[in-house]
Amino acid sequence: MATPLAVVLRSSEDVHPPGYYLAVWAAAQSTSLDFVTASRGFSALLAVLALLFIIIAPPRSVGWSARLGAAAFAASSAIWFEYSQQARSYALCFVLVAALIGIALRCRDRLRLSELPIRWLTILAFVALLTCLSHYYALLLAGAVFSMLLVYCQNWRAVFAVCSAGISVLIGTLTYLGWHVSRMVADIGDTWFSSDFAFVANQLQDGLSLVVEGIWSTLFVGFVVVALISVTMRRRHLPPDENLEFQEHWGPVTFLAGVFGLTIVFSVLTTLAVTPNLSFRLLVLMAPVCWIALAYGLEVVLRGQLPWAATLLSVILVGASSVVLNRGVDDQQNWRQSAQTVAATPGCLSATLPVMWWEQPYFGADDPEYFYGFYLPSNPGRDWITVPRDDAAATLSDIAIGDLVNDTARGARQCSIVLWSVHLHGTTSSKMMQEHLQSHLPANSDHKIEVEIL
Repeated sequence: MATPLAVVLRSSEDVHPPGYYLAVWAAAQSTSLDFVTASRGFSALLAVLALLFIIIAPPRSVGWSARLGAAAFAASSAIWFEYSQQARSYALCFVLVAALIGIALRCRDRLRLSELPIRWLTILAFVALLTCLSHYYALLLAGAVFSMLLVYCQNWRAVFAVCSAGISVLIGTLTYLGWHVSRMVADIGDTWFSSDFAFVANQLQDGLSLVVEGIWSTLFVGFVVVALISVTMRRRHLPPDENLEFQEHWGPVTFLAGVFGLTIVFSVLTTLAVTPNLSFRLLVLMAPVCWIALAYGLEVVLRGQLPWAATLLSVILVGASSVVLNRGVDDQQNWRQSAQTVAATPGCLSATLPVMWWEQPYFGADDPEYFYGFYLPSNPGRDWITVPRDDAAATLSDIAIGDLVNDTARGARQCSIVLWSVHLHGTTSSKMMQEHLQSHLPANSDHKIEVEIL
């Protein structure tokens, strides 16, 4: 696409706002790399930048050991590792959310001292709007941030300033969303989201398990919590003046916990009152909130006169890092490798290719070329037959598939691939897929069809 306007217009057919698409388009325009490398590299750079923002987000009261410990935990987490490699908006959101929280903490510090941080609130509103225009979940997070800032307002002028900043973000986002909804190809009222209690509970559980995934991350967070309780119990009998610095670190943790909880509450309320929207990816977006809160927790622990704390935390972090770095299993679809297999199969580059497909309103007739043909050499004459995943049995028996299979069996069709991405049908093993296809793919009585899963 030649212009930013073209990017916005094309991306408006999707359910997501244009912020990430504009950013990755600009990154791709500024380099000679191919788009795949540029987009994935862009996410990797953003993920690293997010770690820097996590380090600088807490104000000066948090020491470098705690900042670096929180960033190390983030870098060793599965959620950071996974989304740093995806050409999606989440790495960008990590950066923006970390910046948003860092600015919000500085607004909080000034509001509680009866100052009126107009400059910081203006910057906060701008960053919040950018975040909302990169992912609509950020509107829930921004609402939680401004709501929590109201708690620290000492006068009506401060209340007015915070409300004005928050309302400006709401108006800006809803203005774009109002235009966007009319252009979306998808029916946002008919998606995989649900307002059922079981669905909401499962999504929250899945999201939390991503933020704290694996035995090492669980050990790390569990140890920090136990150490915090230990430090708190030891210091509760100290005079207030000796406990002042300790209490100063609990304030931001309370603020961030309120932001985290309110965001989930707002998502549940909008799910019930407007349209289902809560999914585990809300917690993916909020991961930087947890990582920055962890920096404060680490600061309390490291200052709590627990000499063994730093050593044990370091050992756990090394264990967590080793698990992430030694991951050898892809958790994404291998589109590139499967395309290479198709391209290497004689006669398939120009053949009509049946593919498993998703019957969704936002997929057009030419979209199989964008999905399946993305990694194939370009061929204008290539055609596709889509086999709906939810009704594969009926489609595999229709005339077009039957003719294609029979032509392949007779040798009239050189390409031996009769269905691409059979695993998307949802069967649990290659043997089950093979039996399913063997029973449904039609053949002439003169030809015996033997299905092989590649």
